[in-house]
Amino acid sequence: MKERRGAVRGYRGAHLVAVVVAGFMLWAVNGSLGTARAIAVDSMSLERQIAQGVVIGTADRATNTLSWKGIPYAKAPVGELRWKEPQDPEKRSEPYEASAFCEICPQYINHDENRATPQIVLGSEDCL
Repeated sequence: MKERRGAVRGYRGAHLVAVVVAGFMLWAVNGSLGTARAIAVDSMSLERQIAQGVVIGTADRATNTLSWKGIPYAKAPVGELRWKEPQDPEKRSEPYEASAFCEICPQYINHDENRATPQIVLGSEDCL
């Protein structure tokens, strides 16, 4: 019986050592990565080259993130392109400011909540 208790104590000791070592490793990694994250936004370029040309994004230092919003992924489905499969957008010679979202796609507003309201459509077909 005493031999078994010793084995259990040995297991707990090894477990404690493993937890302490793992905690130290996490602290060491987070400490060094935390510094890297703090400078990431400042050290990265907001310009990116894509198939259609250069896009310029925005940096949010509060959340330490970069974003590129509203980049068209297809030509507007209007006129001849209506009800057709999406076509690749045109290449641009000037950089595209990708700092804001594009128009929302056409949709009824509040009509589903209250059928007595008029069918108001907001948005644009040029939302791709």
